[in-house]
Amino acid sequence: MSRNLCRTSCYFCKGEVKLTEEPRKGTEVDFGGYKDQYDGMIIANAECSDCEAKYLAWIDERTRCSQEYHGCNRYTVVKGKFIDLSFRSSFNDEPDVDDLPRWKFVTTRQRVEPDRHEKCGTVVMNQYCIKCHETVQND
Repeated sequence: MSRNLCRTSCYFCKGEVKLTEEPRKGTEVDFGGYKDQYDGMIIANAECSDCEAKYLAWIDERTRCSQEYHGCNRYTVVKGKFIDLSFRSSFNDEPDVDDLPRWKFVTTRQRVEPDRHEKCGTVVMNQYCIKCHETVQND
């Protein structure tokens, strides 16, 4: 079992995850029984802007990089960015009930007639008529 998700986008919908608070030092409430391993790590609560799943964003874990079992050669801290995510209430790569998305997405496909060049009636692709060899601006 892993604590982190090895991603910065939403696990459920691949949406953009944004911080919902200012970065801060993690607490025992955040890390649970793993406080000794993650003590000093800078984190922030975060949420998917699409489905509203809840995350804990890993912002800077260099303070724990001195621990022998942990390699931190991939980390560059950039203001306003984070390097990894965990689910918030479980501090894990498996969500707890409170971490689950609020919304699900349904994708629909609709078949519509393509745009046609008014001059010749040929289908216009990417605003270009291949029959007339010219750019077309349809309204």
